[in-house]
Amino acid sequence: MNKLNASGFTLIELMVGVAVLAIALGAGVPSMSEFIQNSRLSAQANDLLASLHLARTEAIKRNAQVTLCAKSPGAANCSIAAGTGWQIGWVVFVDVNNNRALDAGEPVLDSHGAAANRVAITPSIGNLNLFFYTSRGVVRYPDPADVTLSVALNGIFRICDGRGLDHARGLVLSPTGRVEVTKSTTVIGTCP
Repeated sequence: MNKLNASGFTLIELMVGVAVLAIALGAGVPSMSEFIQNSRLSAQANDLLASLHLARTEAIKRNAQVTLCAKSPGAANCSIAAGTGWQIGWVVFVDVNNNRALDAGEPVLDSHGAAANRVAITPSIGNLNLFFYTSRGVVRYPDPADVTLSVALNGIFRICDGRGLDHARGLVLSPTGRVEVTKSTTVIGTCP
């Protein structure tokens, strides 16, 4: 008589395999969650960085003022009113008449939507919802006392989530218009 060779797993082998898989998943899921949160922060920082570079480049190339401003809630254009915020989104446009407002007919170079869930983007200078690059590529913001005047901007955009300062990203703007990305908690300061 010929004996048939049986192939397959025993119940014990199957249970050991399931246990190993459960341990591997248990160790991997928290790491994946943190990876996703870090990716959201990095993506948000990179999106704002790209808009800043675009604004500066276009201001120099077009020999014109290019403005960045935070969007107002429920609107597609910018607002300098209190209660707006960069996490709602932002607009980059050529300010043809230099009035620091998005008027009909002015070219919109970039319009960015809302930030990822639970990501906050805050400037280090009070309620800074608008600033602009001059034709020389330097960055300025309206003087709070007289909006017809402008002041050199040297500040930081903080990009934070619920995990706090240890995971935050910062975009440091110099008055010359250059932008530097940092993870330094000393430079970033605080998260909202």
